[in-house]
Amino acid sequence: MGAALVSPNGAVPGSVKTAWRTRRKDTGLDGKTVQPTSFRHTIARWMRSHSVSPWEVAAFLGHRMPGYSITEVYAAADPLYMAASREALEKLVRAIYGTPLKDGEAEKAAA
Repeated sequence: MGAALVSPNGAVPGSVKTAWRTRRKDTGLDGKTVQPTSFRHTIARWMRSHSVSPWEVAAFLGHRMPGYSITEVYAAADPLYMAASREALEKLVRAIYGTPLKDGEAEKAAA
């Protein structure tokens, strides 16, 4: 997979913390009530509401899940690895920025 965090124009931030503080200030979000974890929770809920499996959400967020074997380390070798996550997250970004997304568009872009 490519960069974990990119801006809508495709740029990769040099520092996630600096990018977060800058965007929070630019948008006028309250730094005491809106934290990066707010977005993690939103992304997780959004993915689950778009039928992304609990395993894939956990993997995307870097959570450990009991009961999975070392074989799961090799999951990224599957060409469809995190496909549902990419699709759901692409829909979230498009919803935020108001750009409609056609079915399968995120999968085509990821290929």
